[in-house]
Amino acid sequence: MNRVQKAKKITRKIGNSSKKAKAGRSSKKEGAATPWLELFQREADPSSHAVREHLSELALDYVAHNVSGTDLKHAKLVQAGGRDSIPFLIDHKTGAKLYDADAILIYLSREYGEREDNPLLRGVHRLEILARSRADRLAWSVFTPLAKAEDTVNDIWETVLGTARVLRESFEKIATARREDSPPTE
Repeated sequence: MNRVQKAKKITRKIGNSSKKAKAGRSSKKEGAATPWLELFQREADPSSHAVREHLSELALDYVAHNVSGTDLKHAKLVQAGGRDSIPFLIDHKTGAKLYDADAILIYLSREYGEREDNPLLRGVHRLEILARSRADRLAWSVFTPLAKAEDTVNDIWETVLGTARVLRESFEKIATARREDSPPTE
């Protein structure tokens, strides 16, 4: 990256930092700030993960509702959006209600992300967001089960090592006891 590109990047960050800090907040009471964004999601869902990552990248405050099939939050999701689908985002600032991770990511970038004047750059930026989102979802889908499998293998390995240690100690005690009980041979 050359000096001009670095300067533009720093300028964009400085210019966006103040609007990003304010973007996800509203003041209902004087002095109190509450997030404008509500995300209905599941912790182990790759699409929800992609949306959470993008919200964090944009430094937006939001309220996350972890939805299971039978809880009150699930009923609130269906009531708020009319569908039983996650992720689901409500933007109380604009009144937008969105399903589908890709639609949510594009919306968040358009409303709260960096502004691009050039339509070609806007299109490239959208493609970049979608590609990164899909790559994150794929990685999440692949690596989460692998991490769980690795944890299981490690637990099994620890059990095997512990069992081997106990068996070795038991055999050593038996061998010591036999030596002490056996008459000396000459």
